[in-house]
Amino acid sequence: MTDVMSAPKFGPRAITYPHPINHDWYDWPTFSDAEFERRHALVRSFMAERDLDCLLVAGAAHLWDRGWANVRWITNYMGTMELDSFVIFPADGEPTLAILGLNARLPDRV
Repeated sequence: MTDVMSAPKFGPRAITYPHPINHDWYDWPTFSDAEFERRHALVRSFMAERDLDCLLVAGAAHLWDRGWANVRWITNYMGTMELDSFVIFPADGEPTLAILGLNARLPDRV
């Protein structure tokens, strides 16, 4: 991923943004890189068994925020007031998190 400000400060899976983010505002627990790898390997195994090239996972703030469960499991992103979010998970390469909402909290990594 192209770095738009400086070197990633949260590890190799970090996402950087063209504006500063106060990470103290979003002090939610995250899982480790090893846990990301384990979960992503499970998703890719599921995809391989079904001969899928790409998986689209949807999430939204419905059902008292239970609509985020699958997105959170894959990305550790917990939405707040966004209308919708989607994870585009290719068989090869890094997943992408697409967020629709003005109040979106930006994740450190996906």
